[in-house]
Amino acid sequence: MKSPGLGIVKTENKNKISMKKITQILTAIILAVFAMPAVAQTTYDVDGIRYTIVSSNNKTAGVFTLNDGGSGSKAPTTLNKDENGIPVSHDGTSDYIGVISVPSTVIINNTEYTVTTLDKDDSNGTSKWGAGSFQYSGVTTIDLPATITDIQQAAFADCPFLMNIFVDEANTKYMSIDGVVYEYTLKDGVKTPTKLVSVPGGKTSVLIPETVTEIVKCAMDGCINIKELTIASSTLESIGAYAFANMRLDKLTVYSSSVPSVSTSGGWFGEGKTFDDCQITAIYVDADLVDTYKKTNGWKDFDIYAIEKDVVVGTFTLKANLTKNYKKLKKFWTGFVPNFIWIGIICALLLYGILPIAFVKYATAPHSLFFII
Repeated sequence: MKSPGLGIVKTENKNKISMKKITQILTAIILAVFAMPAVAQTTYDVDGIRYTIVSSNNKTAGVFTLNDGGSGSKAPTTLNKDENGIPVSHDGTSDYIGVISVPSTVIINNTEYTVTTLDKDDSNGTSKWGAGSFQYSGVTTIDLPATITDIQQAAFADCPFLMNIFVDEANTKYMSIDGVVYEYTLKDGVKTPTKLVSVPGGKTSVLIPETVTEIVKCAMDGCINIKELTIASSTLESIGAYAFANMRLDKLTVYSSSVPSVSTSGGWFGEGKTFDDCQITAIYVDADLVDTYKKTNGWKDFDIYAIEKDVVVGTFTLKANLTKNYKKLKKFWTGFVPNFIWIGIICALLLYGILPIAFVKYATAPHSLFFII
């Protein structure tokens, strides 16, 4: 007859062996993933711009990074110019510098390719960690052709001297407003920005239009010079991963009528945090949503305050925090004005002697109270 105690010990040993095997299997899988050889991306340098072949069949090419920093990649902190003010060198890890005009076509190995993409470096097997086309560079102005149809993540991230990104008017997907890139839709034949794609890192303040419903991944990654950002859209729905990464904002104002969703997952297996390494002194939102923001992951880590909205009533302009005065003014317009019309009617009747003078005191006395607000 077996001892119950020995039986329990035997079962525990089985469990220990099983867990050990699982651990070994998981370790082997992880080592195999990291040991996989990198898939090399063939590149071609033409007139100071590096390209990759996006599609040999469709004869399309993409602009590729000149970043050679690897894990030591960094944005420039200084930009040196010659006597004519032309940038000549910087201390970032990508060699792009100054004004860059991306052509609509490029000749590679005697074949013409249409430039359609700002490509992402995925030579490490994943586009998550590779550098964007102009990331970490000393570019100051970029002109994009009408042929660009795919601006991949972080294309302009960590470019502190970039002031404007211009897009050809004939582009059917992207547009530029004040040097900021948006995706757009046509409404009654008019370009309407709907997605914020990229903000130049050299700007100090930005106003995002009221028609924008989404801020895409890495849209403002590394925009350390921006101190004030205003999102005028009342219909903003989502803000992508790393969209505000490494920013140093004094003031962020969000006019959305609901709390926009943000990414809060980080680490190796997460998409990436919207506010990764981001510092914001104060965030201003709709007064009715302050408490909701303070309870929402991603937002609740910051100091949230109510926006002081301007309220226009007739010819009067009041601040939202002057609630009592607004109510008084509303009472004045909805109470006094209609009654004033009745007073006018009564006075007109009096002129014709239809009503006795005694009734005037009765009719007008109560209305004089409306002047006391």
